[in-house]
Amino acid sequence: MTLELIVHAIFGVSDVERAARLRAALVRMLDAAAAPARLLLVAAGPDRVERWGLLRSSLRPVDALIAAEINRARVDPRLSDREDILAALVRARDEDGRPVGDQEVRDQLLTLLIAGHETTASALAWALERLVRHPAAWQRMRDEIAVGEDAYVDAVIKETLRLRPVFPIIRRRLTQPAEIGGWALPAGVAVVPCI
Repeated sequence: MTLELIVHAIFGVSDVERAARLRAALVRMLDAAAAPARLLLVAAGPDRVERWGLLRSSLRPVDALIAAEINRARVDPRLSDREDILAALVRARDEDGRPVGDQEVRDQLLTLLIAGHETTASALAWALERLVRHPAAWQRMRDEIAVGEDAYVDAVIKETLRLRPVFPIIRRRLTQPAEIGGWALPAGVAVVPCI
């Protein structure tokens, strides 16, 4: 369900056959990326995944489909009317007024697809788990949705993400020295805050 929503929001694809091809290729890529052995290697560092080409075979079909969607968007006479992310990226200009290149558009789309699908599915699952345990909250949310209100839905989503963050640990490499919690850390050090 979340992949369907993400494909529509990111690409704006309404053609059922094209959407099905995108979904199928994405599912194959996500399944390949989620294989336990690969996940262990990813933990060793994303640079190794790239250097060893661990996901190239599952990424090739996705890249081809994304390239086709970018080309389709670039010639779409109704591009200015579209509200999907691909359309926004194709319309975007850099500080010199040049259009964003296909590789940058592809990278942004792929990042959003991977991060958006997994995080949305996880957040939705946790929200449902929390609501099942709190029937009064579940009923209140349903009642507000029925009358077109969304403030409580927003609160449920935010509270779910506070209690069950989709990324409990984030790894970043410092590009310059920093002081964190009284500790002086040099550039190049990996910092892993636990949310």
